[in-house]
Amino acid sequence: MSDLTERLQAAATAAIADIMPAIEAEPRKVRMVTIELEVANGREVRGGTAWIERAVNVNRLLTSGGPRP
Repeated sequence: MSDLTERLQAAATAAIADIMPAIEAEPRKVRMVTIELEVANGREVRGGTAWIERAVNVNRLLTSGGPRP
């Protein structure tokens, strides 16, 4: 495994750890986890971030009197 690959894995792990409380709070609603890592000069990992996309039942939201689009 190359040094870059190892650094990418470490950055991805750290980014996921940052959002772990949100994932564990409502795991059934997690629809997608996106990880974005910044690489410079083809070898330097400058940082990363992750975010989740939750599943939402739009019909329930609209019929419950929730916010309208």
